[in-house]
This record gives sequence, C-alpha cells and structure tokens, in this order.
Amino acid sequence: MLGSIFQLNEVERNHGEDGKLAIIRMSLCGNTNDDFNKLYDYMKEQNGAEEINLLSLGHVLCSMGQFNLAEQYCHRFLKELSLVDSLRVDVYCELGIIAKSTEQYDKSLELYHKALECSMQSRPSDHVAIANIHNSIGEVHWAKDEQNQALESFKQAVAILEQAHLGMHHAMALFQDNIGRAYEYQKKYSEAVVYYARSLMIRQKCLPSDDP
Repeated sequence: MLGSIFQLNEVERNHGEDGKLAIIRMSLCGNTNDDFNKLYDYMKEQNGAEEINLLSLGHVLCSMGQFNLAEQYCHRFLKELSLVDSLRVDVYCELGIIAKSTEQYDKSLELYHKALECSMQSRPSDHVAIANIHNSIGEVHWAKDEQNQALESFKQAVAILEQAHLGMHHAMALFQDNIGRAYEYQKKYSEAVVYYARSLMIRQKCLPSDDP
C-alpha cells in the first residue's frame, strides 16, 4: 500500500484505559480522476494564494510513488503550455525525475536535455537552473554506471556557476560533492578529498548550522 492515498473518514477517541488511544477510520482512494481531483482541490485550499497547477499535483504524486499518475498530470499540463512558456522547463525536469525513478534512464536523459534546451531559450540568465539540469543529467549517467559522462556533467554544472560568479551558491556544495564522489569511485582519492573539502566549506558558509 506504499504510496497509496487515503481519505480520512473519522477520528474517534478511545475512552477506555487512559483515553490516549485514537481510532482512525480511512478509506483507500481508487486511481480515478475524481479521487485525485479532490486532492488537487485540497492542495489549492491549503496553499491559499500560492499558485497550484497540474505540475504541482504531479510533483506530489511523484513524491508519493504514484509515478504513472504523476506522468499523466505532467503531460496534461504540458499540453496547456505554449511552446515558449518557461514552465516547460519545470515539466520536463519533473518528467525526467519520474523516468529516473522508474529506471527509464535513456528516457530521463532525453527529457533533461529537452529541459536544458528550453531553459537556454527561455531562461538563459537563470544560471542556477541550467546548472541544476546539468547536475541532474550527471546523476542519471551515474545511475547508468556511466561515471565518465556523469563526471563531465557535474563539472559542467560547476563551471556554469563559476562563470556566473556564483561559486558560493549553496547548489555548488552538491555539485562539488558529486564530483568528489565520482573521483572516489575512480579511486582518485586525493582529487576526491579536494572536492569534498570545497563542498564542506560552502555548506559551512551558506547553510544554517543545524543543516544535516
């Protein structure tokens, strides 16, 4: 039942013993559009003025492991967007995540490259987003045991932020850590230590002290 959606029907306090036990009655929702339309309406209600769209719903479903439904909602949203809408970048990235999560690695790479192409056209100055896409491409290559291609993509992500004078951006910590991981896998331990140290330095300077 992992990733299933339940509708809360009733919460009953058990008055026996110490009264601390609650009985919760729930119904398992089916995979019908009506069930997920209710979830969509609930998300809109909870987020108030914050924009909620089909991509938001797809993201939630993906995080719940409902990959088929997440993909359906993302494609529905994609059809609503014009060819020049910058939100296409986010949709392709979400679809890339879904494909990677279901081990469709070649499909994931194709989607991330579409996201990269759209981003270069619609958000050329959003260096962080472009760098993140390169990093995501690297992570898919890593999942495919293509360490050299992964390392190349991780380094490309770093180069983009450095060229934009964003060397201390918090995203850089992840990129540097991934490069260190790639070198460690290749048993190039001295290089790995350098990048791990850079990642740690950025985390210490950019992230809260209680960040894991």
